[in-house]
Formats: sequence, C-alpha cells, structure tokens
Amino acid sequence: MADYSKTALTNVLKVLWKELRDNGAMVSNDYPPIYRDPFGPIFSVQQSGQREQFIKADAPYIVYDYDIVGYDTDWVICQDRLTFKIYSTTLTETIKIMNVMLDLFRRFDESAKTVNEYVKEVDPTSPFAYKYFSLTEANSPNPASELQGELEADLAIVYSYTRDLNSEGRFA
Repeated sequence: MADYSKTALTNVLKVLWKELRDNGAMVSNDYPPIYRDPFGPIFSVQQSGQREQFIKADAPYIVYDYDIVGYDTDWVICQDRLTFKIYSTTLTETIKIMNVMLDLFRRFDESAKTVNEYVKEVDPTSPFAYKYFSLTEANSPNPASELQGELEADLAIVYSYTRDLNSEGRFA
C-alpha cells in the first residue's frame, strides 16, 4: 500500500535546507533548537504567520508555495512548481541565499542528480526519482511590501520526477 503522506516536495526542501547550511547562506543557530522541522526556516505559505516563534528577529527565512503542474498522456512523469520568497534584512544575505538556490536548481538533469544523491543517502527507500529541475523565474531583491525593514526576492522552479508504481499503475 502506498504511503500517501510522502511527497516529492519534502526531499526538495530538505536538500535546499542542507545546501543553504553547507554554503553558509543560513546558519542553524539562528533557529531555536526547539524547532526541529527538517526544512529549517523554509515555511509553507500557510505556516508563514507562525515564523516569529521559530526564528531570531533578523534571521533570514523562505516562504514557499507549491503546485502540481498536472499530468499528460505520459502520466508516469509528475511535475511540480515551487515558488519561493526569500526574506532577509540585508541585501547581501538575500543575494547569497538566492545565489545558492539558483546554483542548486538551474542545472536541469544535474540538479536532479544532486537531489537524487541526497535522497539516496538519507532515505534509501524513497519512492521518488527526480528527472530534472528548471529555474523558471528569479526576481532581484526589493523592499518587502508587507514587512517593514525586510527585503524579499522571488524565485520559481519546476521539477519533474517519477514515483514507484504498483502493477496497476497506482502509487506504490
């Protein structure tokens, strides 16, 4: 029986948080240890109102929105779209985070290879195999209209993947 709680999105967010930490764009100590979310300071748009209880006042964070692009006649290929908003109080920090994300997601099949290697390492039974990532949009930092004193930058990606299927073509 399929585990319908698993999503391809989960692995993408985990590898993004790892890359941001490994490249010094975000520092784990800026986010209280009580907060054990595997995505660090990367919040869904639905959770963004709760961020104040999880991060230091000036620490950068990311809000994402997630859409399933749809299926075509090649229904074994799944495609999702992720839109990110990067929030920070400094231009340098915002650009650094944006550049790590650009570098991670701009390389099509090489980006997929990076994500697949990470997933194989941390979750060898994952039902997902990523095929490509495509950067569809990136907008330079601007003053955040809804948050006084913060900057925001937008970045959007589309990624394609397959999921293990059973003999009837349903999620395994």
